[in-house]
Amino acid sequence: MPAALEERLGIRSSPAALLGFERVLADLAQPLTDDIAKKIASTDGAVHADETYWPLDAHRAYDWVDCTEVYGHFQFDMS
Repeated sequence: MPAALEERLGIRSSPAALLGFERVLADLAQPLTDDIAKKIASTDGAVHADETYWPLDAHRAYDWVDCTEVYGHFQFDMS
């Protein structure tokens, strides 16, 4: 990924820097994702929900998606 960023955007970075950037973005996005989850939970309309799991490091990893016609909420977790 660092090579792609440098090639396409001229941005030099290390894999460790990208991990830190990902954590910062996740923290900044948390209030928005919480708000979307609350809006989906309180909707009067139809909600589509799906759960998928797969083995990851000898444990189950889960992806959940909950969607209305307006909002989509995705969550990844190890439990």
